[in-house]
Amino acid sequence: MLQKLLKKSKKVGKNKKGFTLVELIAVVAIIGVLTLIAIPMYNSSQAKARDAADEANRRILKGAAAMYLAENGVPTGAITWNGTTPGGNNDKWVDYLEAWPEYPKNKATKYEVTITTGGDITVDLQD
Repeated sequence: MLQKLLKKSKKVGKNKKGFTLVELIAVVAIIGVLTLIAIPMYNSSQAKARDAADEANRRILKGAAAMYLAENGVPTGAITWNGTTPGGNNDKWVDYLEAWPEYPKNKATKYEVTITTGGDITVDLQD
């Protein structure tokens, strides 16, 4: 009977379930490698998204200025829109845009739209 108990106790020790230290280190190393791959991809995708948003904002502003030109004709003097509403022709953007877009790369920088007497439209940045 004592021999049966000793055999059982030896089996119980061998049948432990769990992870070894080597297995845990391997899992941590794999997670580390995946993180090293994912972080640069995430950062580059954010930069691409900011660039795409900037380009979309510029197209929207040019479209609003083109609508202004279509309705009012070529101005006699250059018109500059910068998102403020001081009065006169410079606040006409509110008729064509719901809200002035923010520059996605830096909130302190603003867009500035210029409509020249020749009908040219430029969208630049002002600090």
